[in-house]
Amino acid sequence: MDYSTLSPIELIEKLQLCGQQPESALLQTVIDKKSEVGSQLISRLRTVLGTDLNGLEVNDPRRFEGMLIGRLCIEMKLMGALPILAELMRTTWSEDVTIDGLDRDLAHFGPDAIPILGALVEMNTLNKWHNGKSIAITALTDIALLFPQSSSAVKSALRSTLPRLNANGGISAPKDEMWGEVAIALAKLQDQESNKQILAMIRQGVTDSAVITRDRYESFYSGKKTARMPEPFSIMKKYASTQAFEEMISNLNVAGELEKADPAFDMVAAAKRAEAKRLAAKKSVGRNDPCPCGSGKKHKACCGKK
Repeated sequence: MDYSTLSPIELIEKLQLCGQQPESALLQTVIDKKSEVGSQLISRLRTVLGTDLNGLEVNDPRRFEGMLIGRLCIEMKLMGALPILAELMRTTWSEDVTIDGLDRDLAHFGPDAIPILGALVEMNTLNKWHNGKSIAITALTDIALLFPQSSSAVKSALRSTLPRLNANGGISAPKDEMWGEVAIALAKLQDQESNKQILAMIRQGVTDSAVITRDRYESFYSGKKTARMPEPFSIMKKYASTQAFEEMISNLNVAGELEKADPAFDMVAAAKRAEAKRLAAKKSVGRNDPCPCGSGKKHKACCGKK
């Protein structure tokens, strides 16, 4: 189909029906028409993210529209989309198909995103783990890796969330489930200013030991272990790799799971879980690493759930 003949409204309507496999020709046409489509993409993103997706079937294309439009906004550097995504992140305590799908892609908004993401990192989550805040921490870390000139600003934003040392060199604060993620991010960026704080936090047990230990912190801080550099963002490659993965899992031997009689059983998800377990068995997959199943979520929030 020749998408170039369609109006901006017609292109938006086509995107609504794409699900997880948009045609590359449609994506390219939308990108080429940035000046015509950009403002309507942002408006549609606001509408989609304000829609209740509960009750929709697992593979209903409406579940994936927000992620698709979000990725297009990242590809096209539509900064007006970031406050909309940030508001969703602020209210997302647990899993969300859009935010989890974007995850590390958010860093490709670039250094201009630091103030908005920094505000998310600073929000009070009552010492509990918060998915949106976790993703903001990851995005800030990736921005520092992708854009070294922004490293100082990112470190400062992350450090501002940590408790200060008291007069005795200790921490006078209760345990916070998010501090471990901040500490690991600063270790990956080899931040010297927070070193004493973080060691004191680990020593006093105010960080989550499942996320950070002294050995893990020091392995990154010393440079023995390096942070995984984010890949350059390309929406075309993103969806091409998703399609290749779907083709691969269709041939996996997951008969034990697929033979379940439950009519609501998600066969694709089962195949992904089986492949993730196979890959995880072959190599060590950290809790905060991308899940091997290709969902875009962190392993701890996907197939690595205990």
